[in-house]
Amino acid sequence: MVHRTTGRAQIHPTGAKFLLSLLTTITLVFLRPFPATTETVFGPPLSIQELTRRAKIVIIGTVADIGSEWDKSKSVIMTRVQVLAEESLKGLTQPVDRVEFFQLGGKVGEITSVVGGAPFYREGERLLLFLTRHEDGTLRVIGQFQGKFDVELDPVSGAEMALRRLPGSDKVFDRMPLDQARSEVLKVRGQEG
Repeated sequence: MVHRTTGRAQIHPTGAKFLLSLLTTITLVFLRPFPATTETVFGPPLSIQELTRRAKIVIIGTVADIGSEWDKSKSVIMTRVQVLAEESLKGLTQPVDRVEFFQLGGKVGEITSVVGGAPFYREGERLLLFLTRHEDGTLRVIGQFQGKFDVELDPVSGAEMALRRLPGSDKVFDRMPLDQARSEVLKVRGQEG
C-alpha cells in the first residue's frame, strides 16, 4: 500500500511486512533447491533410528484437516495439519484422537508462501510421522520432509509400505515395509528406557 504525502511515496507498515514475508519466502525457495540425489540440502538423510531419537512423538495416522493462517505477528503464514492418530509408537501415553502440528508456508487468500523442503499434505492420506516440539511449544515434523512417510499398499505384494518422497515430486526418496519401520522405532524407544 502506497500513501502520497508531500510528493513522496511511503510504504505502509502492513505493506512492508508483506514485502518482507514475500522476499523471505523467495529467498528460502531459491537458496535451498533440492538435488535429485539421496543427499538432501539438510545433509545425509536421517535414518529411522535417528528420527526416532530426535522425535518427541511418533505416530501412524490419517490427515483429517489442513488449514493455513497468519501467525500472531501477521508476518508468516503457517499451515496447521490435524492427524487422526491410529497408533502411537512414541510419546503419547494416553489415547489421543487428534494430533496437530504446524509447518512454515501455506496459502491465505491470494498470498502463497512456499518454503523449500516443506512437505505437502492431502486430507485422507495415511502417514508415519516423526514430530518434535518447536520452541513455541507447537509440534513440527523433523527435518522438514524427512520426518514424513506416506503409508501405502505395495501394488504387487499388498504389504503396507512407508515411503519418503522429495517435496513437490512423486520421486520416492526411500521405502521400507511399515512393519519394519514400526519395529525399528520400537527398538530405539526400548533402548531409551
